[in-house]
Amino acid sequence: GMIEAIAHLLNRDYTEIGQDFINLDFIPEGTDTKPIVPALTKVFDVALAGGGAKSINFQELAADLAEITFEYPFKIPPYLALVIR
Repeated sequence: GMIEAIAHLLNRDYTEIGQDFINLDFIPEGTDTKPIVPALTKVFDVALAGGGAKSINFQELAADLAEITFEYPFKIPPYLALVIR
């Protein structure tokens, strides 16, 4: 799941990102991701614009993703909550 999501991000294959987020348990199963994908596309295009992964500003990325979580049904999966603690 995570490797596929990273591959889709690096290749900017954003049409698959919605399903990746479902597979990773960031979005509940059965959620229509069509309206979410454009928002994710905008966030990740900005994050990846500076030349790839090493130039990503993770604070800005986290802030942009946080804004989306108020508009769409995102959740923090249990496995990630443990890492954050």
